[in-house]
Amino acid sequence: MGGRAGRYYANQLGESPWRLSAVVVLLAVFAIVVVGKLFLMQIVQHGYYLGLATEEHRSVRQLQPQRGTVLARDGAPLAVSVPYETLLADATHMTDKGDVARRLATALGGNQASLAAKLTTAGDKPAMLQSSLSAEQADRVRGLHLLNVYFETEPLRLHPEGGLASQVLGFVGRDYAGLAGLEMAWNDELGGRLGSVEAEVDTAGDAIALGALDYVAPVSGADLLTTIDRYTQRLVEQQLNAAVEAHNPESATIIVLEPRTGAILAMATRPSYSLADPDYLEPENEPLYRIPAVSDVYEPGSVFKVITMSAGIDSGAVQPDETYDDKGYVVEGDVTIRNADGIGRGIQTMAEILQKSLNTGSSYVARKLGPDRFYQYVRAFGFGEPTAVDLPGEAAGLVRDNKASGWSGSDLLTNSFGQGIAVTPLQMARGVAVVANGGLLMQPQIVREVRSAGGVRHIAPQTVRRVISPKTASILTNMMVNAVDKSVVGLAKLNGYRVAGKSGTAEILVDGRYAPNDTVASFVGFAPADDPRFLVLVAVTRPKDNIWGEAVAAPIFATIMQDLLAHAGVAPALDGQ
Repeated sequence: MGGRAGRYYANQLGESPWRLSAVVVLLAVFAIVVVGKLFLMQIVQHGYYLGLATEEHRSVRQLQPQRGTVLARDGAPLAVSVPYETLLADATHMTDKGDVARRLATALGGNQASLAAKLTTAGDKPAMLQSSLSAEQADRVRGLHLLNVYFETEPLRLHPEGGLASQVLGFVGRDYAGLAGLEMAWNDELGGRLGSVEAEVDTAGDAIALGALDYVAPVSGADLLTTIDRYTQRLVEQQLNAAVEAHNPESATIIVLEPRTGAILAMATRPSYSLADPDYLEPENEPLYRIPAVSDVYEPGSVFKVITMSAGIDSGAVQPDETYDDKGYVVEGDVTIRNADGIGRGIQTMAEILQKSLNTGSSYVARKLGPDRFYQYVRAFGFGEPTAVDLPGEAAGLVRDNKASGWSGSDLLTNSFGQGIAVTPLQMARGVAVVANGGLLMQPQIVREVRSAGGVRHIAPQTVRRVISPKTASILTNMMVNAVDKSVVGLAKLNGYRVAGKSGTAEILVDGRYAPNDTVASFVGFAPADDPRFLVLVAVTRPKDNIWGEAVAAPIFATIMQDLLAHAGVAPALDGQ
């Protein structure tokens, strides 16, 4: 046995150096890996891991600035931010969620089952129980002294005038950025600048009392003083509602301008959405968020004859006392253009072209102008390009001139009475305002002042250019007064005031052809004619009961203008004319 045991120990000792070597090698490899990893982390990637460590002990919270107020012309608030409180709960530490839900439901006047469901399904995240609490509700909840129930302040955009001017004002989203209307176009000014609090925190995420703290104060947004007049806007919206009731149109738009300054006193369209409706952000309302007065285009029809006649007289192509022979039709190439009623009236004056709305007459003026001069004036009046009003989504309209592919001589004639040319309601109102303003084209204005902590920035009325001479503007004004005074139906007349105006009845293209019973019935005018205070445009698309601008739009114009003049204290002429 002794011999066998001696051999066993000898074999064991003989094999042990190999095993020992293997262990040493493994330990060496492990040490190299560890050292290499430490070198990589502490030397090569030092900055990366330092950043992670810093982030773990750093908390940054953004501070929402106070959003600026949107004010009406008289300084009354139209959109204002008010701090409200949101009720939240840390449900993970609640022992009796049902009792908490019951007590909160009593204090809030809410649904106990709904509150209990929010607490139960919150998981490890804060449960948002109710937003926009009133002061009374918040006080009642505080009186409960509930553990793990707390408040956070949030801003809420309120509209003291209800749904007034909803499309113009627009709204903000959940991130408090403007998504439509003035709120979107002026978001940089209204929104202010975010602030922040950067604090050093422990591993539980709580601020360290003596840790580093960096605070950057938020900068409140500026207030906007708009040109919107509350009385005028409310009057316009009342008349739109009445027009929808009376004529059941596809849509209707009304604009009121101050001709001398370009200020937009009122602007509205139906259908619309209302900021007073709690469900205005529902998806079905999305098509209504645009502002049709600046974003939708239409063929203006005979209202455009004011532009054609202005160009003809201002250029000297025709004279105010000039006459032409109206045969009821005119031929250009293979196209025959007729008056709306197809009747020829013989020798007619330039004033009678507007009074009787003769297509042959505007064609006569356009031919004497020639295409180059005609389109030069059209563009000088601001058509074919955006007005640059400070509202989102503005369209340029459409002017296809004699330089464009496919243009023909018949286009010149049809364009002269507002067919084959597309405008926005604001473009059309501004174009006629040139006549009311002595020949000057004004920049449409919706904001008059920007009021910030740094001071007040006044936005003065801006003249874009002179389009026609004061003499031409005076001649056209008298022609437009004549068109109102000698109208057969006379629905735009006002007792005691000289009113300058023109109606339009534009057929709408349907499947490539003009549909005689689908029209945009419109009227645009200003008063008092010799000292214009207001210009009103009314455009009613596809009225169901009557297709004519004189019958549908003129009475709406007259009602609004009569009210505006009375409200402004503009006395009628002594002779009652």
